[in-house]
Amino acid sequence: MAVLAALVCAHAHAGVTVTLIDLPIAGSPRILDVRPDGAIATLVTIPGGNGVYDIISNALPNSVGGRCSPLARNALAFAANGIAVVLVDRLNYDHPSILQWLWNRDGIPVWPSGGSAATQAAINATAAIEPAVPSGVVVFSPVGGAGDAAAVTGPALIIYHTSDSPSNADASGVYSGFSSASTRQLVAFSGGSDADCNGPHLLWGLDVEFVATVTSFIAQNNPSVPAAGPTAVEYFNAGFGHYFMTADADEIAGLDAGAYNFAFARTGRQFSVRDAPGAGTVPVCRFFTTPGHFGTRSSHFYTADPVECEGVKTYPDWQYEKIAFHIGVPAAGVCPGGTTPVYRMFNNGQTGAPNHRFTTDLALYQQFTTTLNWSAEGIAFCAPP
Repeated sequence: MAVLAALVCAHAHAGVTVTLIDLPIAGSPRILDVRPDGAIATLVTIPGGNGVYDIISNALPNSVGGRCSPLARNALAFAANGIAVVLVDRLNYDHPSILQWLWNRDGIPVWPSGGSAATQAAINATAAIEPAVPSGVVVFSPVGGAGDAAAVTGPALIIYHTSDSPSNADASGVYSGFSSASTRQLVAFSGGSDADCNGPHLLWGLDVEFVATVTSFIAQNNPSVPAAGPTAVEYFNAGFGHYFMTADADEIAGLDAGAYNFAFARTGRQFSVRDAPGAGTVPVCRFFTTPGHFGTRSSHFYTADPVECEGVKTYPDWQYEKIAFHIGVPAAGVCPGGTTPVYRMFNNGQTGAPNHRFTTDLALYQQFTTTLNWSAEGIAFCAPP
């Protein structure tokens, strides 16, 4: 099969970008992102079989999984229909974190997809990200049980081949497992070819039918995306070794355009905030280190605790800047339903200057505070949807 990069050149008019990304999240999982301009959704395919796509460049993997997966081999066909395809390199990755990262970056619904040995991984990842991330799930040639299907509330599509055993026996059980799905559809294929890729099991020779079925289901059932509100975007300054976040639209535009000699790069992480007072929110104070107190390094600090805010205003190392945004806060250490915990951690001055990081990723928070010598400071905010 021709490399994907070459195929993209041949379809340049479609406005498709192919990007190899080692994600800036725990474990640095690798993905191949095949993305058309104006994509309406992202299909995220998890490898079955031996659990590896073996992505080494911006080309379609030559592994059996990469060559045979109906999602991978039809990536450009989906892109031509306005649907991005992301190949996740390994079955054993933290898939919910990858899906969250894609949603944070793109703001369009994500649709985990897996078949055979990846059936439960796709289903369980979907259940894990709902309702925070608008999503649906596509399962093909399912093998084994339905996993966490009963917890999935979005749309679910199950495809199988009538000549494929055991998926033709397991498909109805998986379909039944999606008992809480907003809509569910079970589609049986027949025909195709036995020429390659385990024939019916991976729907060989049925590419047109597969793409049409999945595309139609997504077009009809793509979850709505909440109206965009202000977002706190995270950046990393490699020269300082510091993390920085801002919800200021002008500041975000400036940093993205290369302010400070491109010293700040997006990490791909962000969370929602409010730009005005509202029910269940409090103001967040923003501080900046006093120039010269930490050499050439600088940092920002945020707090929603009014007592802490007033206290920091008296510290000579910090200068009060402004109310940065408004947001919810935990009660007795727990965020209200429908909001997302934002954890705060402190670098203990390891860089020669103080730096705090804020994240919605509990695994990342635990990694930094257990193996990277950062102090755990608990839940700082409760981000709205």
